[in-house]
Amino acid sequence: MCKPCFADKLIWKVFAMAKYSFKNPRLSIRGILAFASLMVTSPVAYADAIDGDWCDKSGRHLSIDGPNIKTPNGKVTTGNYDRHGFFYKPATGENANKTVQMQLLSDDLMEMTLPNGATQNWRRCEVVS
Repeated sequence: MCKPCFADKLIWKVFAMAKYSFKNPRLSIRGILAFASLMVTSPVAYADAIDGDWCDKSGRHLSIDGPNIKTPNGKVTTGNYDRHGFFYKPATGENANKTVQMQLLSDDLMEMTLPNGATQNWRRCEVVS
């Protein structure tokens, strides 16, 4: 079951419990306790933002933290940050002073558009512990 579907059903169940609990005060305490326990044990929701560590198929890595970016070649620079997008102009190399754009497509997928129009898909790097 998808997480958003589960959340929708949970919200409707809570509303139904709250509506019924006004008639029976004992159930309202049970409902509050049940809801609290569900919220404590619910899976963590990831923020829908472009910040984080990104990897491509070839093993390259980049990291975005607000307006700061560590590019795949290891250079740290700043760019224009938006919650779902980022763009910057590399200072050196073949793309010097040309805009590289990144757009968040989903929580785990980002598309990078290079100055020549080519696009690359990047995924969030997997955490290895």
